[in-house]
Amino acid sequence: LSDWSSDVCSSDLQALNTDALYSQVLDPLRKLDQGLADFQSGKGSGGDMLATTKQYEDMRAQVADLTKSVSNLRGNDSIKGDAAYGSWTRQVESIIEQVNNVNAMPMISNTVAYEQMQGMVQELQTTVKEFREDPRKFLRLKVF
Repeated sequence: LSDWSSDVCSSDLQALNTDALYSQVLDPLRKLDQGLADFQSGKGSGGDMLATTKQYEDMRAQVADLTKSVSNLRGNDSIKGDAAYGSWTRQVESIIEQVNNVNAMPMISNTVAYEQMQGMVQELQTTVKEFREDPRKFLRLKVF
């Protein structure tokens, strides 16, 4: 057992002392470092986000505008008061009542009345068309 542990330890120590293990660890770190440097300098996709602060400043201005809008909205009397809410509620109830009254009308709820109105409109269209084609047919003047 002592021979095996000494063999493992000495082989591990030898691997640590060689350039192969060192370059195996160092190469990915160098590639990562180069990639980050390229990204920060604006090379590659999305690198310009870190190269300038313009997008950050634009986003910050938009958030400030949104915050200002929300605070103005909160300060609005129509949002703060119960009177405004009550007024809105009454207006909506009035609109609902008007829609219900229109829906309750016999002309809307009854298909017979609708069909009669449709027939009258069609007859009127036919009469107007005939009048346009031959107005003398409808205009007769009688003098005693």
